[in-house]
Amino acid sequence: MEKSYRDKLDGKAPHTLCEKIIADSDKEKKDTLESLNKLGEARMRYYEAGFAIHELALHAKEIYQSVKTKIEDKRLLLSYVFSNLSLNEGTMKPNYTLAFELLSKWIPIVNNTFEQPKIGQNKRKTDDSASVCPEMLHTMNEIRTFFREN
Repeated sequence: MEKSYRDKLDGKAPHTLCEKIIADSDKEKKDTLESLNKLGEARMRYYEAGFAIHELALHAKEIYQSVKTKIEDKRLLLSYVFSNLSLNEGTMKPNYTLAFELLSKWIPIVNNTFEQPKIGQNKRKTDDSASVCPEMLHTMNEIRTFFREN
């Protein structure tokens, strides 16, 4: 855009061609900025959805058991958590939605890692190069792989 402007001033390129290049560059710049804004909005919605999923998981039992909760709301809640439930010889097997499958694997590790230690239990690192929580690192790698594959 800048080179085209200089060429226009120096008379090296036709006036109409320079104006077209400048206009096209300006449009491309505006389109790029608009795309970046949309990306920022999408990222914000992603974080808001993640927060809502965690809140729902945290309060799902209370919501489901509340006397104020209607049958339709209970069905909707279950549809957010489960993609399918199967019953085989009296044993129910849940198939979670992607979000709740992630939570079902992640939350037990988080709870185990951050729970108060029992008296006399030492959760410190064993040496300088040891991980504070190898289970969490392993799970984070599994989560990254899960999202790459899905």
